Amino acid sequence: RCPLELVIGDTGIKRSTGALVSAVRELRDRRPALFSRLLESARELVLEALDALRSGDLMALGDLMNINHGLLSAIGVSNMALEKLVHAAREAGALGAKLTGAGGGGCMIALVEEGRGADVAKAVEKAGGKAFRAGISEEGIRIERPRGA
Repeated sequence: RCPLELVIGDTGIKRSTGALVSAVRELRDRRPALFSRLLESARELVLEALDALRSGDLMALGDLMNINHGLLSAIGVSNMALEKLVHAAREAGALGAKLTGAGGGGCMIALVEEGRGADVAKAVEKAGGKAFRAGISEEGIRIERPRGA
């Protein structure tokens, strides 16, 4: 087993991915140079996150999730409900937390050290979300054959 878990927090807010994409496109069109730098920063975060995953540096991975959330918020895909859940998770001890998916509502995800998931899930629910906990297997995906096949 991997010594961490994930807490997913659902705001319960339905959103239009198309409307969010349009709003981001409008920002890109208004501020192309700035938007390009934001995308380059996001690309660098991905590369650093890969390094953190390979080396098992969970603190760095959490920091990178927090920074990525800031970039996503800067381009306008977060909202107050997501911000409440993200900040509640961090304050409860998550190593990092960020919105996931298209944003605008929907869900956030928090990286949590093993044994802290219940605290973080409780904080997410207190902040108005529905929390789900998930462990991570080191084995990864596998194909299983039905018995007798």
